[in-house]
Amino acid sequence: MIIDIPSVIMIVGLTLGISWQAGTPLKLVIRSFFWSNLTAEEIKIAASGWAQVRTFVMVAGVIGSFVGLVVLFNHAQAAEHFLLGVATAAIPMFYAVVLSCGLFLPLQRRLEAQVQG
Repeated sequence: MIIDIPSVIMIVGLTLGISWQAGTPLKLVIRSFFWSNLTAEEIKIAASGWAQVRTFVMVAGVIGSFVGLVVLFNHAQAAEHFLLGVATAAIPMFYAVVLSCGLFLPLQRRLEAQVQG
């Protein structure tokens, strides 16, 4: 199954938590996703924020993969648990890559193009 709710919650929760702790301006970053009436300075800050969020989502993917490896090694003797651990290790990183490259990078590039153009 490609949709795994616990992995989604882990990736989104860790990304938001790490971003908040790092001081990323999450309100502005989220606002830049939905509204286009931002000042040039706000657009620069939002583009930088998206770059940070891209980094943090990849960190969340690695953490999720380590959690999956722990499940994998704890249940390595049973084949059905072994495969569950492999899936739990792979799916969070898949989500992280898709979000980072498929959503956050285009948003960041769009904002950077608005500042330059």
